[in-house]
Amino acid sequence: MNTLGKLLTMHELKAMPSLFYKGRIVSVNLMRQYTDISQENVDIYEPSVSIPLIPEKPKRPPTAYILFYREFLSKTRKGYKKLNVADAAKLAGAGWARLSPDQKNVYIDRYKKMVEEYKKVHDEWSKLLTPEVISQENKRRRLVHEHKLKSAEEKLKLKLIKDPSITPPPKTPYAYYIMKRMNDDGTENIGLDKLEEYVFDWEKLTPEDKQPYVKDLNKETIRYEQQMKVYRNLN
Repeated sequence: MNTLGKLLTMHELKAMPSLFYKGRIVSVNLMRQYTDISQENVDIYEPSVSIPLIPEKPKRPPTAYILFYREFLSKTRKGYKKLNVADAAKLAGAGWARLSPDQKNVYIDRYKKMVEEYKKVHDEWSKLLTPEVISQENKRRRLVHEHKLKSAEEKLKLKLIKDPSITPPPKTPYAYYIMKRMNDDGTENIGLDKLEEYVFDWEKLTPEDKQPYVKDLNKETIRYEQQMKVYRNLN
């Protein structure tokens, strides 16, 4: 048992409503969930566990068209007693098409400003996502999820925070081949015709020709497994 665990099990501490921990005031009951004290204490759900350790992820701003759509819909609904979503979308689409470039730029500029603000907020939020904090928050979410399952009438989905420092799992040799071809062609998007060309060329390759892409896969697999091993130890 670590020092913090011993402190939390002291009789005197039970009378204290909260502690200052990692720059914030948190409930003693919440802190008990993240110490290596007895399992029976960890399994006891406390209302304070519902307090997130990390704020919700900032949402991306709506596009310029969506900004226009919301404004258009607010004005248009006043002239229609009943307006379903499909009809509203058609009217808004036609209204957007009628706008001049200068009129559209009003919404585009608003969108750009919102994106800049979003980036600042997202960067600040990302700084909170240390592996240790993510691990603690995911433990808290599991406890809350287990508690809710006891009274839920239908299955609830457990939503855990993904560590942004963890890169995606390794791909296939074919995927690495496609990525190289796209890079060689200097394009980020390919059409169906180009993709069929890549598929045809891949199928013509000999096993020896495919070996560089197999090596890419093996190298990425080793790197990914090492990274995940470190991450699992924290969780």
